[in-house]
Amino acid sequence: MNRALILIPLFSLLMFACDKPAEPAAKEEATTEAPAADAPAKEETKTEDVKKDDAPESQAAAAEPTSEQGSLILGIGKTPEDIKPGESNVYGANFTIIEPPITLASAIEKADKEGVGPYKVEATIEKVCQAKGCWFTLKGDGIKMPIRVKMKDYKFFVPKNSGDLPVVLEGTFKKTTMTQKEAQHYADDEAAHTGKPAEKITGPVDTWMFMASAVQIDKKKS
Repeated sequence: MNRALILIPLFSLLMFACDKPAEPAAKEEATTEAPAADAPAKEETKTEDVKKDDAPESQAAAAEPTSEQGSLILGIGKTPEDIKPGESNVYGANFTIIEPPITLASAIEKADKEGVGPYKVEATIEKVCQAKGCWFTLKGDGIKMPIRVKMKDYKFFVPKNSGDLPVVLEGTFKKTTMTQKEAQHYADDEAAHTGKPAEKITGPVDTWMFMASAVQIDKKKS
């Protein structure tokens, strides 16, 4: 009887002793897995560093758009150099209309009936702003009303020596009325650098306004 009483406590102690090691094992497992949790964060930082290193190259590429012929698109944000004989340069952006350009007279007729467009037009440059190349006028057969071209969002300019050169341009086209003040501003610009007094504008002026997004100017070899 006494032996049985002694064996029961011993059996309990043995069971308790078997359960004890499980706790240290759990702690060891947690310690082993901890470094693995840090690994993705380090790898992510490396990826981010690579992206930062690539950024300047991407920005440089975006700053120098090219035409469909592979040459640089000119005049963005600054007055371009004078166009030279034999050059055919694109200013502002690539053309989006793939069809051949229409004449200035046809563009006026279409805009009068169908709205502002956009249109792709061929014409001849008449006068160019001699301050920055930020506007120019067009001329064509049978065209009596002034045709003035401005650059979309004032984002690009054309060479100041573009007068009398053939041009293809794409953009919206509408008939408008300039205030006396606006018309006088253009008249003053036209007279600048000529040494002649500006035309005196006495009232509002009706005109066709072309808002260009892309311009191609050609200058043949002499």
